[in-house]
Amino acid sequence: MTKHYKTEEEFLAHFKANTHDNMLFSIDPVIFTIKDQRLHVLMVKRKSYPFKDAWALPGGRIDKDESKTIEDAVRLKLLAKTGLDHAYFEQVMTDGGKEMDPRGWSITTVYFALVRYEDVVLEENQTGELVEWQPVEALNSISSIAFWHHKLINASLERLRNKITYTDLPANLMPKIFTIRQLRMAYEVILDTEITRQAFVKRANHLIDRGLLVDTGKISDEVGRPAKLYKYVPETTPHVFSH
Repeated sequence: MTKHYKTEEEFLAHFKANTHDNMLFSIDPVIFTIKDQRLHVLMVKRKSYPFKDAWALPGGRIDKDESKTIEDAVRLKLLAKTGLDHAYFEQVMTDGGKEMDPRGWSITTVYFALVRYEDVVLEENQTGELVEWQPVEALNSISSIAFWHHKLINASLERLRNKITYTDLPANLMPKIFTIRQLRMAYEVILDTEITRQAFVKRANHLIDRGLLVDTGKISDEVGRPAKLYKYVPETTPHVFSH
């Protein structure tokens, strides 16, 4: 028999989760950087079951006391794993099922994040697990990746590759000052394809005209290739190129 409550407060005071609500929920940030001209993703080597000794994304359960929103939870994960309290991130998807985690029916919300390599200082997490940058191109050679994390990384990489065809997102991966050539190389690293200088100049000039790339007045010390050095001044959302 359904009980009728006079107020929402009365209803909530008597509400109890049922067995259908007892499932595992986590967030999994796919944290990308560019290191040695290769795209890398941050991973953790697990020290406990399930998937002991397997590589995994640096995700986990949400701290309900510390996080008012799921975005707050992602920021806390990024801070804990990278030491950064500011990084570009966006939601990719929510996935789940009976077979994702052997502990039970599980759901995860996946985000990708972009960080500068030189800004991150990797440290062991609270359980002493190894934290390392893994080249994205080498993930297929890793014998064991936990949960569905390989699938989640591939989905995030696909989203990133799609978005950089029309946005300035790779600038979030650049050093504090960089050349236009280095920015073009970041696009090439992510897309895994070459981009002609002529094709990229128009896009770079557009970012300069918008004030997103600011000339620092300095020149690079690259041998044989001195060039202007720029800094990135992002808008609140990724800049979308009109064509």
